[in-house]
Amino acid sequence: RAQGEEGAAMDESCATVAPYYKMVQSWNGGFKAAVILNQWLPGARIFIKYATFRPHFLSAWGAAGQDVEGGIRFELAANPAVGDNANGFAFTARGDSDFAAQPSLRCVVNREAAATVKVPVAQCGMGANYWLLPVDDSAPVATATAAAAAKGGPWRVHIGLQRWEPGA
Repeated sequence: RAQGEEGAAMDESCATVAPYYKMVQSWNGGFKAAVILNQWLPGARIFIKYATFRPHFLSAWGAAGQDVEGGIRFELAANPAVGDNANGFAFTARGDSDFAAQPSLRCVVNREAAATVKVPVAQCGMGANYWLLPVDDSAPVATATAAAAAKGGPWRVHIGLQRWEPGA
């Protein structure tokens, strides 16, 4: 298990997004934390589990969150937020902040997300990303992608934008 910031234990399933956890603020009966990601992958899920207590999820910025058995689950949106949460998400929860500093993190990344490529801002100011997947969904991404590349396709193309600009 790798160690994230402030001692959060990360499962090997998190290698693709490489999150690290940081306690941002605490108060009597609650806390705010942030999870910073090396790579934003749409649809990826991040589970945060606290060993000695179960917090109650209140709100999140940059991801959808909900209470689940043993912790909180977050799902990344199609595109990252802009501004302060552009490379991750933040959340507030009710619970003892003394125990919230060292959770364990587990991640679930879907095959489309793993194949996502960001388009440089200089080429597209709308914050675009795309992923190519072979039409054959039965094979693992690497195998199917290599086979489709050798045959020249066919491919499915998915495009995501941070913001829509009519007429662009």
